[in-house]
Amino acid sequence: MELLKAVLYWFMEYVVYILHSSISSRFYCGQTDDVAKRLLRHNAGMVKTTKPGIPWIKVWTIPIDSRSEALKLERKIKSRGIKRYMIDCKFNYEEIIGKEM
Repeated sequence: MELLKAVLYWFMEYVVYILHSSISSRFYCGQTDDVAKRLLRHNAGMVKTTKPGIPWIKVWTIPIDSRSEALKLERKIKSRGIKRYMIDCKFNYEEIIGKEM
């Protein structure tokens, strides 16, 4: 059983995700191995930093091979600024959130 867990760990895909709140007009960036479950936690008020912005919508997900790489990308996005990072990548978030920021 331990071998199976070890093998599954190596094939586990992580996701860096970006959320948007129309209530607070803010973006949030995080990483997880289960983005649907994590979004539910954000919208249930179980995450202190995102509780004031409920409801959150998923704007962008970026699949990553490992947790360490996902953490590096998350830090890079947050240090650049989430909105600025999406603009740099030419990601059209306005189309998803339904308005210009």
